[in-house]
Amino acid sequence: MKKLIILLAIVCSLEGLGQVNTFHFSDWSGMSQWNYNPALQSKEKVFVYVPVISGLHVSTGHTGFAYEDGIQNKTVNFSSLIDGLDQKNHLLNEINTTLFALGVKFGKVQLRTGVSTHMESRLSYTKDLFELAWKGNGHPDVINRRLSMDGTGFSSTLYTSFFLGGSVSLLEDKLNLGINGKFFNGLATVYTENNTFGLRTSADDYTVTVDGTFDVRTSGLNSLKDTMEYSQFLPFSADGNRGFGVDLGFTYSPTEKFTVEASATNLGSINWSQDTEGYKLNEQEIAYSGFELDQFLLASDSTESAIEQFADSITDLFTPEENSDNFSTKMNRNIFLAGTINFSKKSKATVFFNSRNSFGETFNSLGGVYSKNFGRTLQLRGGLQLFNMKDMLIPVGLIVNVGPVQLGLHTDNVISVIQREKAKYVSGMFSIGLRFGKDERVKITD
Repeated sequence: MKKLIILLAIVCSLEGLGQVNTFHFSDWSGMSQWNYNPALQSKEKVFVYVPVISGLHVSTGHTGFAYEDGIQNKTVNFSSLIDGLDQKNHLLNEINTTLFALGVKFGKVQLRTGVSTHMESRLSYTKDLFELAWKGNGHPDVINRRLSMDGTGFSSTLYTSFFLGGSVSLLEDKLNLGINGKFFNGLATVYTENNTFGLRTSADDYTVTVDGTFDVRTSGLNSLKDTMEYSQFLPFSADGNRGFGVDLGFTYSPTEKFTVEASATNLGSINWSQDTEGYKLNEQEIAYSGFELDQFLLASDSTESAIEQFADSITDLFTPEENSDNFSTKMNRNIFLAGTINFSKKSKATVFFNSRNSFGETFNSLGGVYSKNFGRTLQLRGGLQLFNMKDMLIPVGLIVNVGPVQLGLHTDNVISVIQREKAKYVSGMFSIGLRFGKDERVKITD
């Protein structure tokens, strides 16, 4: 369990899996487009992401409270903090690094390949947990009702992804179909498959009833104690855990002005077989109504001893079964639906719906992005995003082309840069790519 706590501390301390990465909607960046729809094709005959330093995306998000909700005049306001929580809340983190990517066009067909590393995590907790910690179990607001900690838990995964795929343009370039095959090399994971805990205090005699069950699986945590070798991040490393997946997508342009598209990415799983540990607690329930006075007057043991014996009985009851069974986890799949209107050769607007899974929890988002090209050198983007169907974000970004070199900067919530205390979501993306050869079939913005 100590190793699990270390991993939790590392992930929760990351500055900046959350909001939709709207950088994907830039038609100037090939690799970024492939990440969300394999049917899309870059404008160049050859597109290369510079090895190792090519692309870095970091994001963090909290669906509960923002900093200013709980910290006022440098003092924690727990009442305000609790009021800002949903019944179930999530802290989402994601770090993706593109190690290498290459796309090459052959007429109406584009082939591509690439390698990237991913670290994704979700920490979930309930509003009732905060209420219990702040008010206690005897407070009038919480007494005689079950305080639910159901779903509270931590899941995280570290893996390398290798993909090989392509897309083809049909019907006089009106229809594009694409597919990426993926091989996953899992390095480490913590997966909370099931967790239900509750506490109820009776208003009649203050009897406390606790119930609970959980199932947590881990793999590769022992490697966190040692220095990880670079070879472990290679796609077919013998030290990893194997997994396979697929990306599917299409685009259709009935006219030059309008395009609709849909995609489903990261459809697959990883089978964890190395350094596996499991902790499972079957459903348990215990009621505690206190000690009778004569229990201490007649007993030979002291009060402290009696309490220790009771605590030991609870510990024994809630001690999980340990195992080293292999297990499988599904990848965090992503589904996109989008429509684009081309106002001119230099400007367009995209509206989108995204449904993203994070270790069994689904987060839906709506949004829109407007982009404006200034010649072939500069592209600026901005828009709005309603993440989790309730939190408004403002994405902005730019791409600069200098000869064959392409630089990209992007954030999905500019509020996090301007007013950090108001931001619940933080993200940043940096990319470097190389572009060679103009595709004569594509009209590059003048």
